[in-house]
Amino acid sequence: MENGRSVPCGSGQVGRLDNDTVLCNTKHTYEQRFGVLDIASEAKPVPVVPGNDHRNYGMVVSPDGQKFAFLSPKGTASDYFLCGTEPGSTPKKIQRTGESATLGDFTVFIEWR
Repeated sequence: MENGRSVPCGSGQVGRLDNDTVLCNTKHTYEQRFGVLDIASEAKPVPVVPGNDHRNYGMVVSPDGQKFAFLSPKGTASDYFLCGTEPGSTPKKIQRTGESATLGDFTVFIEWR
């Protein structure tokens, strides 16, 4: 719910990109692609990442609204990715080394700093 209105985000809102735009976790409606939604125009979400057969879960949006992290499990493998929030962005796999070495399959992000 945004400004007293329902936001058509499929299976949930990942985070706010700016005052008028949210990133939607649209796994059931856009082939696991996420979507950018302008809440002021009441338009449908615009897909962000290429279609795929993974079950992607949006985790957290960067403070500037330019990137987001998501978990992408398929079968027994689970990987984290960073992606731009612009439609057509290409996700980049996060290597579980260095600062990311402690990422587990059930990590919960509270905030991006």
